[in-house]
Amino acid sequence: KKDIATANDYLGRFAKLMRMILNLAAKPRIFIADEIELLELYINTEAMRFEEKFTYEVSVDDEIDPEEILVPTMILQPFVENAIWHGLAGKGEAGRIQIRFEKLGNQLVCSVEDNGKGRPAEGTKKPGGHESKALGITARRLSLLEEETGVKSFYEIIDLKGTNGEPAGTRVEVHIPLMDE
Repeated sequence: KKDIATANDYLGRFAKLMRMILNLAAKPRIFIADEIELLELYINTEAMRFEEKFTYEVSVDDEIDPEEILVPTMILQPFVENAIWHGLAGKGEAGRIQIRFEKLGNQLVCSVEDNGKGRPAEGTKKPGGHESKALGITARRLSLLEEETGVKSFYEIIDLKGTNGEPAGTRVEVHIPLMDE
């Protein structure tokens, strides 16, 4: 569209995102505050690409200090990406993503929820559809974390339904041990 200012803004955001990913990638765990900063940078970059057709909100339980509690690096990014690319892309109305960090006993529950199209019903997957490598990698990372800490670590995908049972989005909950420095 020959909009040089927007192109420069997008490239600047993308470059900052790449630098942050490279800086954090070597760390097995980061503070929730850093994970939020990374997610917000990623979401804002994608929102620009999707012409601001969705909004997002991040909330942290009052019992959690985001500057003290650790999470595996980029543990939520694949789920946020799926929410944007598969849930919200092509949605006719405004999309919304909610990211939450909540304490549940000795666990941290990190959730990503969207009001997108939802997942296809069982048995309706397109032939030759790809299996997500990111989900497999995330499951393995959580399994290793469980082995290391002895605290159950997993994710679950919950299909949200509207009042008439129609798909109303997806929520992913990642359960990990509460970890601090």
